Amino acid sequence: MLAFAWLVLFNYDEYRTGIIMIGIARCIAMVLLWNEIALGDNTLCAVLVLINSLLQVVLYAPYQLFFCYIISGDPIPIDSGVSYSIVAKSVAFFLGVPLGFGIIIRFVLRYFKVYDKLMPFISPWALIGLLYTIIVIFIDKGKEFIDEVGTAFLCFIPLTLYFIICWFVTFFGLKWMSKPLKAQYDERKRLLCGCEEKIEKHPTKWKSACSANYSQIVTQSFTAASNNFELSLAIAISIYGSGSKQAIAATFGPLLEVPILLLLTFVARYFRTKFIWVDVEDEEEP
Repeated sequence: MLAFAWLVLFNYDEYRTGIIMIGIARCIAMVLLWNEIALGDNTLCAVLVLINSLLQVVLYAPYQLFFCYIISGDPIPIDSGVSYSIVAKSVAFFLGVPLGFGIIIRFVLRYFKVYDKLMPFISPWALIGLLYTIIVIFIDKGKEFIDEVGTAFLCFIPLTLYFIICWFVTFFGLKWMSKPLKAQYDERKRLLCGCEEKIEKHPTKWKSACSANYSQIVTQSFTAASNNFELSLAIAISIYGSGSKQAIAATFGPLLEVPILLLLTFVARYFRTKFIWVDVEDEEEP
């Protein structure tokens, strides 16, 4: 995101900062939805979300200062309220407090053995809260988006490139890396991949790296390509103000991420049927 932001927004410092802040915020919410639609590994996704949450609490503040100012040689505008302590406190409030409460509530429910009974009533509120957040973001920033529609399209370029390139590079990179480290051969010296029966049954399917695990690869692809736009927008507003160009740029994150990542879920489902995977049962091609 840093490279794409500088490539397109080199003359727009404030917008560039907002776009970079989207890139350094790893996704911990929408990726659960994309992963479920794409039939990914929900357990792995939950683990990655937890890891991303903990890492962001520690790393987002230094990342924000490093990628937005230090690496470019620009002075940190301390007079505008930008400082490590302010960014760290904002991250702790908007991400650390909810994460802490979530962990405490989980252990309390487990301790009183009512977790399984209450979760069916609690779980839907996660999606409801996420949709509510998206709606509020657009309501609050709709006017600024219309006023800055010209620059908005410039901001769309790095965001679109980031989502698409990150997803495809991660997907096919991990698929290629999933090849067996040690080749195994049968008595006729043919390379074995573990999917010989599937290959014979579906000769028209794509066989590249057929030993790959679809659910794990698609989960990591959406985790790599998704961003925590709620956090980046909250931090931008708390540091630069609700009417700042950084906050306006951060608003463009969900505006593009939602339709692009939703489209990529259908791409993933298509690849699920076109490729041969070690963890996918035999299915008819689309």
